[in-house]
Amino acid sequence: MANGSTTKQHRAMVIAVCSGKGGVGKSTLAIFVASRLAAAGKSTLLIDADFGIGDVATMTNQTPLVGFEQILAGEARLEEAVLRFGPRLSIIGTLPGAHFEAALINEQGLANCRQFDSHYDVIVLDTPSTIDPLNLNLIAGSDLALSIITSRIPAIADSYVQLERIAQIGGKVASGFVVNQVESEVEGNQTIAKFGELVDRFLGHSIPALGFVEIDPRIAKATESQSLLELTRQPGGFGRKAEKMIKTLLEKHISLPIGGCAIWEHLAKTILLKTEVGFDDTRVLAGV
Repeated sequence: MANGSTTKQHRAMVIAVCSGKGGVGKSTLAIFVASRLAAAGKSTLLIDADFGIGDVATMTNQTPLVGFEQILAGEARLEEAVLRFGPRLSIIGTLPGAHFEAALINEQGLANCRQFDSHYDVIVLDTPSTIDPLNLNLIAGSDLALSIITSRIPAIADSYVQLERIAQIGGKVASGFVVNQVESEVEGNQTIAKFGELVDRFLGHSIPALGFVEIDPRIAKATESQSLLELTRQPGGFGRKAEKMIKTLLEKHISLPIGGCAIWEHLAKTILLKTEVGFDDTRVLAGV
């Protein structure tokens, strides 16, 4: 557990790192964000919620014996799944090839997840690039949805669709976005303007850009050698723009919630209620 047996008096802030398009470096940035938050003094838990894929474990050269899906299903406890990476950073992976669906979530599983709030300041969720109900509700129940896009049109369009679907199910989550894999500052700023205009025009509200991350051969090399975590701990390892993005995240978006609905209560009222009572999908997901 983070910080030994220390019990926090607040619930953890949950950041869902998300994208409507695969291959945009979402998992890479989830690892970077979690590592840098830990370095900034926040006890941080990174959870791989991209069930069955296991990119977080692969990139950090780990082989989890217990996955997040087993915690949600009530089959394992927090301490059985946590992999420690220092005094303030822990990771819970997913088992490669594991199949998981919303119907497998139960009360015991959510009770297991509520333990997270007692031990961590921040939970970073690496979510899948889908619009299935479970993923949408994981994002909608978070405190911050951090969308990862690139300058490519499919990545912009698919991430917009994901945010649109979250709004359609009644999600009130605060949002922000990061442009990844840009080749220049001009490209980064142009993409920020393009995506910001799209969201403002069609969703009727603006979401802030936290910045952009430039293409860096060190990141690709570290990913291939499964040494990504080591690179995140090097000052400037992800480039100057990435450090600026983290500074913006810490100064403008990180807070420690005390009240409000935690993500686990959100899942209980949507996914779990739907499974147990058999309500109509659209009514349940909309919170009716």
